[in-house]
Amino acid sequence: MRWSWGVIAIALGTLAARSLESADPALGGGQRVPCMARPGDVDADGTVNLTDAVVILTHLFLGSPSTLPRLCSPERGVTATGQTKCYGIDGLEVDCESADCRGQNGTYSGGCPFEDRFTDNGDGTVTDHCTGLMWQKDTADLDEDGEITNNDEALWCEALVYCEDLDFAGHDDWRLPNARELFSLVRFGQTAPVIDAVFTAVPRGYWSSTSVTVEPVAPPGYAWSAHFNVPRMTIKPKPGAIFGGLYVRAVRDAVGACVSKNGDTNADGAVDLADPLALLNHLFRGSPQVLPELCTSLAPARLPATDQRICYDEAGIAVPCEDTCPGQDATYRVGCPMENRFTFHGDGTVTDECTGLMWQVDDADVNGDGETNAEDTIPWCDAVSFCESLVFAGHDDWRAPDIRELESLEHYGTGEIAIDIALGRVVDRYNLWSSTSNTETPSAPTPPALAWAFGGVVIDWDKARTAGMRVRAVRNAR
Repeated sequence: MRWSWGVIAIALGTLAARSLESADPALGGGQRVPCMARPGDVDADGTVNLTDAVVILTHLFLGSPSTLPRLCSPERGVTATGQTKCYGIDGLEVDCESADCRGQNGTYSGGCPFEDRFTDNGDGTVTDHCTGLMWQKDTADLDEDGEITNNDEALWCEALVYCEDLDFAGHDDWRLPNARELFSLVRFGQTAPVIDAVFTAVPRGYWSSTSVTVEPVAPPGYAWSAHFNVPRMTIKPKPGAIFGGLYVRAVRDAVGACVSKNGDTNADGAVDLADPLALLNHLFRGSPQVLPELCTSLAPARLPATDQRICYDEAGIAVPCEDTCPGQDATYRVGCPMENRFTFHGDGTVTDECTGLMWQVDDADVNGDGETNAEDTIPWCDAVSFCESLVFAGHDDWRAPDIRELESLEHYGTGEIAIDIALGRVVDRYNLWSSTSNTETPSAPTPPALAWAFGGVVIDWDKARTAGMRVRAVRNAR
């Protein structure tokens, strides 16, 4: 009887494997692979049963299915910008419903919202429920004098060492945040400091652990930083030189053991024989009673990885990560990985499985000549309006991306658009419009709009609304 049940189980697993393979676009099935929405549902059929354990076994020992369904992407995508108002061509506030420039950031206000996003833990730390990160509540008091002054500014390598050595609030796994994690705290739509009120912050620059790698910027060594006086990311020289040091705010992963990839039922980071055994014990012995949660459930706006894989010294020279300035971005490589991140549909669209967003594969062909080139550069108002009216690949709910969505495509290892990296194509560096206005630049007579400069050579945040640039439309894939 045991042997018969084993045969039945293997047969079930084989059928499930064939079903998954037939749905794999790479194998000609033409459908998207279903995604795993609950712990233990390895074959993504909506139930947790014996078949799921067998699918792991056949995957491990028979190579079928060759890949397991990915974890379902969160519905809320990236974190919200916090911008809720709309603006005219002159930069003055207008009603979103009657705005001439339709489809602005304030119209949609999408993403994981700032409301109820943070919890003050009462021990000097703050938990971000959107990203699953825990932060120091206050700016790091490096000289431990009880005050935050210029003496608490640090050079880049000093900031890394401080976070690596930090033992605070019962945790010793702190690190300097990477560029994307740091940018997730920048809040648009308010005056300085442009960060949630749960934090205390100096309206100045803060270091990230991410190096700038694009020539000619990298030598003699630059790193990304965030400024909380105006909402921006910028680059600063690591040795300080003219600009001196920057402030520090450490981060750690607040989410405990969780399932970050399908098949890793026991959340130990590996898919191996222990996983089907854990699932069988859960099903038939009730131990564990509850399987570890999916990381995407605990952090609904899990940030894409920067994909920076090389460490650099203060001179911008590539070095082994253990040699100098410990705790760099490439040491940890946290976030939703680049591997299998994008699903290309063959109709000019691509879904980002990390953020749940669907993008145009290419920049918008604004003039309709079948090509995307310099002739498709348009002013900001025309760009957001074009995307708002776009009907493409069977969808009519396209929009211009907000600045947070656009930044999610930055590949910090190369400075190029992550979609282009996934396709293996190389394109010239250029800027793309976002739907977000910059209303927090005090010196600007007319508040500009925001663009993201792919390539990291020029940080073109503050662009006149009349400037001509390209745009790439986005929509919510689910």
